[in-house]
Amino acid sequence: MTSLVAGMLVGALTVPGTHRAEAAKGGVSAKPPPVFVGAKGEYVRAAQGTFCFFGDRGGLCADYLYPLQVKADLPVVAGQRLAIDAGVRVRRLSASLVRVTCDAAGCDGIDDLGTLKVWRTGKGRHWRVKLPPELNGANVLSVSVRFRRGGDSNVWAGLASAEAQTPRIPSGRASKSTG
Repeated sequence: MTSLVAGMLVGALTVPGTHRAEAAKGGVSAKPPPVFVGAKGEYVRAAQGTFCFFGDRGGLCADYLYPLQVKADLPVVAGQRLAIDAGVRVRRLSASLVRVTCDAAGCDGIDDLGTLKVWRTGKGRHWRVKLPPELNGANVLSVSVRFRRGGDSNVWAGLASAEAQTPRIPSGRASKSTG
């Protein structure tokens, strides 16, 4: 079990040839497209983390403070298959389980519980991942994508295990459901 290093919020940088004013006017996408993670027809929007994203007129990079604040938890069970919608076609996608330990004083542990096998279902926007036979207290699915135009992004989707109640990352409760 490896401990992840917490990042520090350092702001946003523009790629050479792109001006901050242009990014503010909408000339460059401010963030990568949202990523949704789902199971059994219920989807949650993953919380955006550190990224570098390139558009037609330039790019933008930003670091986020970890642990990320997830907005919703996806109910899961060990061994379940999850769907990942990357928002756009991506070159590469990886996923891992993370356990974040929090209490009233804050979050003091971010443990990487291992990388999961992922596979593409289509042309690179839709992916699948199978959870392991035991979740070991995992409460986050960390998804990293590599964009076709270059750049990358990390997002976190909150997981709520039906098997055990793990202390949660403070969060809201918004989710997207298909039906």
